[in-house]
Amino acid sequence: MRGFGVSLSFCLIVLGTCSVVVGDSAQPPRSVNDATLDQLVVFEDFSGRFAIQPNGPFAALIFHNDGLGDHVGLIYLKAMGAPIDGKWGLDNRFWQAEAWSGDATSLAWGTSGKYVYIATAGVLGTGRVYRIDLLNQSSVVVFPAQTDRGRVQCVDEGSVILAVDSVSKVMKIKCTTAGTQEPFVKDIPFE
Repeated sequence: MRGFGVSLSFCLIVLGTCSVVVGDSAQPPRSVNDATLDQLVVFEDFSGRFAIQPNGPFAALIFHNDGLGDHVGLIYLKAMGAPIDGKWGLDNRFWQAEAWSGDATSLAWGTSGKYVYIATAGVLGTGRVYRIDLLNQSSVVVFPAQTDRGRVQCVDEGSVILAVDSVSKVMKIKCTTAGTQEPFVKDIPFE
């Protein structure tokens, strides 16, 4: 068996099970509880490792790091029809970006299949909500809005996606701001 420093870990998801391969050995499959197909995943309520996009080829790998928060990486999970799909390639199927991957609190898969929304805490993260363009590996801040960033800074628990409404295409975001005891909830559009 090769050492952890030079080998890679791969996770394969087949019908909701996970098998972790490290070097030349494999761990037995885990339970179905390790993966979810839910559109909204709030990490404090979810002990699994994978959030599988219900309407596309992507998945989110969730790293639970106790006091260091939860971190997220995105994976192009399903078979590719060509060697390159957007910014993804056959040998390039995992992506993290510092702004949205650290100290994440929740994620919601967009109804169009083009986006995932990731909310972050305000301790080790930015306290913002990001819309991630999955195919092009780019992100923009959707909360707080550009015009509110001087006035609204989500701290501590930061931003959390509480609910999504696929019909009205609105998600509810909770934000705890500095100097206030009560968080506020805001509706923002999503696709």
